[in-house]
Amino acid sequence: LLGGVIGAVTKMCREYVREEPGFFLEDLKRAYVSNWKQCTLIALLQYVLIIALSVAIPFYSASPGSEIMGIIGLGVSVFVAVVAVFASYYAYMMAVTLKLRLYEILKNSLIFAFLCFFRNLLLSVILLIWIGLTALLIYGMVVSANALLWGLGIAFVMLLFFGFIFYTIAF
Repeated sequence: LLGGVIGAVTKMCREYVREEPGFFLEDLKRAYVSNWKQCTLIALLQYVLIIALSVAIPFYSASPGSEIMGIIGLGVSVFVAVVAVFASYYAYMMAVTLKLRLYEILKNSLIFAFLCFFRNLLLSVILLIWIGLTALLIYGMVVSANALLWGLGIAFVMLLFFGFIFYTIAF
């Protein structure tokens, strides 16, 4: 389970964006130890939601087009998936920054998912573009003979990817 690691990396990126000095390995270990419980619970909830939606969306999309319940079920499933992605942008940041209970973190994440809907939509589109660029770079690394250049390209894209995520969410 990656919840604790995601929380520790979130805290490290937050400190990097805020330009707070620190020692990488010590801060990463301290962030992991202090936040692993809540972040692991958040990750477990996300895993359960991913499993439920990976069953629900194909099930409802395979239903005949004339059935109104299939269309409603698919719409609700896609809506829940979009809201869950938007809420996940904020859950880990709140878990490592604020001293809140899990219920409060999830509630506030859902509130931010709706209040910042257009910002979250723009962020998701930009992230999908970056994921596509990263996939192209990985493909190019496999095809190309110059693996060092492609590896540096992937590192640069990932740096921009994580930096953009935490810069837009932290401020």
